Amino acid sequence: MPFAYVTWLAIAMASMTSLLAGCVGPATLDHPQAWEEGPASLLPNGCPDLSGTYDTRPSDAQPTDVGTRPLLNQILGPRGLREGELRDLPWPELPGATTATFEPSGDMLYVRFRDGAGGETTLSFKRRHWWGGELNGAYATYHCLVELELGSTLAFDASRSPIFALPTSIVATWFLSKGRDGALIVNYRTGDVWRWSESIWWRYPAFASD
Repeated sequence: MPFAYVTWLAIAMASMTSLLAGCVGPATLDHPQAWEEGPASLLPNGCPDLSGTYDTRPSDAQPTDVGTRPLLNQILGPRGLREGELRDLPWPELPGATTATFEPSGDMLYVRFRDGAGGETTLSFKRRHWWGGELNGAYATYHCLVELELGSTLAFDASRSPIFALPTSIVATWFLSKGRDGALIVNYRTGDVWRWSESIWWRYPAFASD
């Protein structure tokens, strides 16, 4: 399938998902109230400032008994993101990544993964406007028009073939925000055009270098 067609299809489906996400609305779900949101820190484009380096492995989850602990490089990978699932070009991966550094620049977000052996790879993501747009070298797109229970968030459309067993219906979305302690908070939720139905939260601690 030509990449131009795949790109158009990805954007069209992503835009539809965004509209559906707007339909399900900001209904409050059970969430980790102890994970306080950080002080309001927004970039000039209105997106949350997620700058920082984080462990790729989560330290906490809610519900606490959830057995799945996805790595950040799995979430932001071709099997974790809807546009990655549709993409027919190579996607750089670093399976053994231990840290992820988020570096926003304008409407672009760069995420650099590193492993303990000196390996490194960088992914670029582009902010998506409601009227669509093109990837233009980015691996996937995100939007920043959503506020969830823990504050301003950055949202990616999730794959329909999830990296773990959680029911997927019409809408599946990853929401990323930043906690008061500097940790990256990731929320995965699914739903339909009327409401959210399933939700899991993970916290990825800020990386403490030696």
